[in-house]
Amino acid sequence: MELRHLRNFVVLAEELHFARAASRLGIEQSPLSRAIRDLEIDIRVRLFARTRRSTNLTPAGEAFLSTARRILADADAAVREMRAHGAGPTIRLGVAEGTGGSGLTRFIDAMANIESGFKLSILERPLRDLIALAAGEALDGLLTAERPVTSLLVSISAWEDSFELISPLHVGHRKLADLRGSALILPDPQAMPGLSLQVREILRVGNIQHDVVGLFSTAPTLARMVEASIGAGLLPDGLAPSEPRVAVHRLPLRQARYSVWLATRNGDRANPRRQTLVRAAETVQRDGGK
Repeated sequence: MELRHLRNFVVLAEELHFARAASRLGIEQSPLSRAIRDLEIDIRVRLFARTRRSTNLTPAGEAFLSTARRILADADAAVREMRAHGAGPTIRLGVAEGTGGSGLTRFIDAMANIESGFKLSILERPLRDLIALAAGEALDGLLTAERPVTSLLVSISAWEDSFELISPLHVGHRKLADLRGSALILPDPQAMPGLSLQVREILRVGNIQHDVVGLFSTAPTLARMVEASIGAGLLPDGLAPSEPRVAVHRLPLRQARYSVWLATRNGDRANPRRQTLVRAAETVQRDGGK
């Protein structure tokens, strides 16, 4: 998904007429039609209902329009920020859901030791938005708990963390096997897709049969639900709560390992800002993630 495809989509969504949209974009109708088709193939959603006499947005197209406008606004803001700080390097970093906490702090500290005097611009968005921004050169890189599957980006390991087992005080689970048959609160796959995939894989590999009693989209939400004895859950070490109202026990890495990746544009290896991000990831990995 490229930014030009999103711009073409937004203009066509506003005009609902290929000839007028092509004229407004300063291109022919054929490349506009191809761009819309490529976008629909890329996101696997039909955006327009087309006949010989009319062009209209599908319900999915209407929903995607606000997302596309937000991505374009973020890209424009990133460009303005770069121009405003033209005198010094600005590293534009995207952060997907579930990649904050102490791991992000270690990563930023490593960047500071590698490149002094840079300005850091961080944008937190869903992974789909960040991929489009990085591919369109509005971001220098992005951190994600779900390895991007796209030829537009290349990814390397950024850091790994232990998982923490969060349970009610009166239960006090200490190891992964204690969760067998338990009521579990899992990451919402819509809000935290990368973390959700990793937690479900840990439970599958560990053969942990369980009942799902709730979903959470933030670490504080999980803490409150566990405190209310609704169930237990798993969080990466950097995101786990440090409070006396729930029981928190770190799991061995051999049982549960949380992985975060750094993704950068394919073919952008000479970019010094990208090199700083890659060296920071290598430094955190070399130091054992701690």
